Amino acid sequence: MGVAQTSIFNAEETPGQSLLKLRMRMIETYSPFKVTGPVFYLEKK
Repeated sequence: MGVAQTSIFNAEETPGQSLLKLRMRMIETYSPFKVTGPVFYLEKK
């Protein structure tokens, strides 16, 4: 994904950190869903 392992870990384990774009990229990369909107609406790809 082009980011450090530490960033992936922080996105998964520390919800207080503002890593919204990374979390959205992770969902879209590792699942069959596409994220729409700032509140994580999921749609099948």
